Amino acid sequence: MSIIKELGINSSRTARNLPWHKNKGFELTYAYSGEFIWEIRNETEIQWLRLCGGDLGLTPPEVTHRGYDSLIGPGELLYIVFDLESDGAETCTGMTSEELTEFNRLWKKIDKGTVSIDSRTRSYCVDLAVLLKDSGRSKTILFIQHEMRLLILQILIGSLSCFMNPQKQDESSPIKRACLFMEEHINKNLKIDQIADSSGLGKTRFYELFLKEKGLPPGDYFNQLRCQRACALLRETEKSITEIAFDCSYSSSQYFSSCIRKYTGCSPTEYREKHRLNYGSF
Repeated sequence: MSIIKELGINSSRTARNLPWHKNKGFELTYAYSGEFIWEIRNETEIQWLRLCGGDLGLTPPEVTHRGYDSLIGPGELLYIVFDLESDGAETCTGMTSEELTEFNRLWKKIDKGTVSIDSRTRSYCVDLAVLLKDSGRSKTILFIQHEMRLLILQILIGSLSCFMNPQKQDESSPIKRACLFMEEHINKNLKIDQIADSSGLGKTRFYELFLKEKGLPPGDYFNQLRCQRACALLRETEKSITEIAFDCSYSSSQYFSSCIRKYTGCSPTEYREKHRLNYGSF
């Protein structure tokens, strides 16, 4: 498809590099799992976008952006860069030139940001990820490419609907209650049973719903919250590494160091030295 400029999956269990860049087309991202933070640069300031498991993110054309501090954290992310004004854009889309023009006009009305994905569009993203992983091994590559084109169009149409009609978050939902409980007890060594109890659900049902909504297990989500809190303390205080590890309920400074390295790509000491004069949001 001529409208697709880049397509792929970023998947890693540790932080990896993503330096400043910009695209000619729109960049649509879907977080299967983990949490991703983009730095968006404009003429006067740096803005941040946070993309959690189950969220869609959009960066418009020619907008300079990168992962936080040129890194993206562990997790799995689908990305699609598309240009609806490229030569022969209507090829293989099934749209007339008038329909494609209107489709492009609607996308241009959307600013950078994130939104929760609906269940139907999520299923298209999951199916596309499976095809991307299998395409190099399959003997029926022609049919896979045809199926990919259909899925990409369904994702673009579904994603546009998600951004134009964002779902309102239910502040009283069991998963929201659990997330707030974790944020309020960030300095505790919480167990899954305690987190599940805060939601009002049984442990098994809670785990299933949390994984579906957030794209990662509740334990991993809590670990990310602790890491974010620890990084803020490293940037903004003079506390020792051991004190910060204790404040964020890590069992040892060694385990704390391994977690910080996993999510930031450097040790706590290295992170502090890099960010001591930069107290921006994590």
